[in-house]
Amino acid sequence: RDRDWITNDAINYYYDELMGDTDSDVDSEVDILDLNLKWYLDSAGQDMVQFNVVAGYQNQKWGTFEARNLDGYYSGLLTESGRRQYINETYDSPILTYKVTYDMIYGGVGIDFNIFKDFTIMTQFNLGWVSAEDEDDHVLRQKYAEGETDGAMLDLKADFLFTITDSFHFSLYTYFKTIATEGTQTQWDYDSSGRRTFIDEVDDEITSEQFMAGVKF
Repeated sequence: RDRDWITNDAINYYYDELMGDTDSDVDSEVDILDLNLKWYLDSAGQDMVQFNVVAGYQNQKWGTFEARNLDGYYSGLLTESGRRQYINETYDSPILTYKVTYDMIYGGVGIDFNIFKDFTIMTQFNLGWVSAEDEDDHVLRQKYAEGETDGAMLDLKADFLFTITDSFHFSLYTYFKTIATEGTQTQWDYDSSGRRTFIDEVDDEITSEQFMAGVKF
């Protein structure tokens, strides 16, 4: 979903701030690298519960998302008439591309609950610092933007581990991560030769909520 606002007292006397609201169908591959160290703490004879601490680094590269269709509207200064113009079109080549990279340094604590001999519930809570960078190319409008932000991440994990034999285990797992960062986005117009003209720097927020569930063997 791509939304465009123009905030100006004189302009907004005639037009709503939200001057563009369109949906596109996109998908993307993601490359995730996660390196971490886990230390188990002395359980002091408590075989039912084990505590651990974790330190790690994670890199996520999302993209490139490529939009080839538009379904929505433009209005105000984004149309020749100034009136709302509805769009539902599909194009042969990308009209908008987007990619984002997250670098995260984190630490956390975990608790393993040994419910039965062959069944363990493993939980993990991590908190960390995030640097996020993204690139946004509005091909139709020939407008390009880069964002640089930093902030925080939090993730929660749960593994339900079943031990079948000493050498074979499987688990059902769930994983939730939230990322919130703030910084600056730099915007340019560009011409057909790719030459850029600086527009402005604006406040930027890059956020993400991620949920996974599955089976591990």
